Amino acid sequence: MEKAIADDKLTWNHASELSDFEGSTVRLYQIEAIPSSFIIDPKGTIVAKNLRGEELDAFLNKTLR
Repeated sequence: MEKAIADDKLTWNHASELSDFEGSTVRLYQIEAIPSSFIIDPKGTIVAKNLRGEELDAFLNKTLR
């Protein structure tokens, strides 16, 4: 995973749960599908989950203004 992140020059934080859907991270964040994505504010609060495409663009445009 680390090589792929470096090769693709991805600059955000990444996490991986290698215990399938039984791991503590999966249970903590109620992950139901892979991939899953979370937008976390500076205080550490999840403010959006699993946004993609136009929905993600709209959220970011509204939030980052």
